[in-house]
Amino acid sequence: MPEMGKTRPAVIVSFKHTLTGHCLVLPTSTDPQEGESGRWAHKLSLEIEKGKVSYVVCNHPHTVSTARLQMLWGKNTPRLDIQEFRLVIDKLMAWLPKLD
Repeated sequence: MPEMGKTRPAVIVSFKHTLTGHCLVLPTSTDPQEGESGRWAHKLSLEIEKGKVSYVVCNHPHTVSTARLQMLWGKNTPRLDIQEFRLVIDKLMAWLPKLD
């Protein structure tokens, strides 16, 4: 199956607290991020899949329709604490081109 056809957990990056329209997401992966990929990955403190380490892939942002989002664990969607979220955002911002 093509990569885009999969259901994949992601970290939602939103400046607002509502999920309508479109939002920016960062995909997650259980594959160890090594080499250059490791530079842009953040190892999550929570388990998305039981018994597996997950990484946020900060150099692969995607804009998606919120209609495509699904709840990860039923009613309780996990949230990163503010310190961990800042680490993710810092990696994303470091990857983006710098303005002069």
